[in-house]
Amino acid sequence: MCHAGGVSDPGDKFTPLQVIVIALAIVAVVVVGGLMLVHASLSGRDVRQPPPSLTDAPVSTRLEAAKTAMTADVAEISAPLGLRPGQTGSQAGCEQGQHNFKINTDYDYSCTVRVGRFYGWSGDFPTFLTKLDTQLNSLGWSSGRDPKQDIKRYNDDVQRRIKAGMSAKDAKAAVLDEAYSVSYHRGPDWVDISFAGSVPQNPRSSWMYLSDEVNSRAAVEELLGDGPVVLVTEHREFFRV
Repeated sequence: MCHAGGVSDPGDKFTPLQVIVIALAIVAVVVVGGLMLVHASLSGRDVRQPPPSLTDAPVSTRLEAAKTAMTADVAEISAPLGLRPGQTGSQAGCEQGQHNFKINTDYDYSCTVRVGRFYGWSGDFPTFLTKLDTQLNSLGWSSGRDPKQDIKRYNDDVQRRIKAGMSAKDAKAAVLDEAYSVSYHRGPDWVDISFAGSVPQNPRSSWMYLSDEVNSRAAVEELLGDGPVVLVTEHREFFRV
């Protein structure tokens, strides 16, 4: 139908079916666009640069400096405790940051390193844990917890096994094998102390952040014997971009 002046009525251009199809197309475009936006937000912005190479400067230089300092820290922690030193191990890597509406890190990559050393020890575990806590506190490390809590848990677990028929020696070893560990921090750095009643069957898989420098139970036992062991490990960020 035409109005005066020859102007066509817009209603003559589209049938009801065409109007529905157009409306559905518009809705589809909006939905797809929204999903793409949400996906981009959840995935984070694309980090164009490749991960830092641990073997190229300046990353390699900072890594070696960090490992040297951390090895000294571990030795300083253990020196007054009468421990028998064993093998050392390390692991380093870089983690990609996140950039989305939920998490927006202030880095594209953060590179961290762990340095650990096995030690053999003997004696009373509660007494050792108390000395360890005192030594760490004297060096500026703190855990935010009272070691008496860990000692009580240890004693309760030992007594439960003795009542079940285990000898005191076996009960103490079994409790330590249940991944007793404590963590301390000094600024952004962390130290983890892990205990075991004996050398793990596969040290590297039991404490996986150790490298191939520690890969054999026989090698560890050669230095430490088959008694209780402790692993002192420091964790530190040494590079970010």
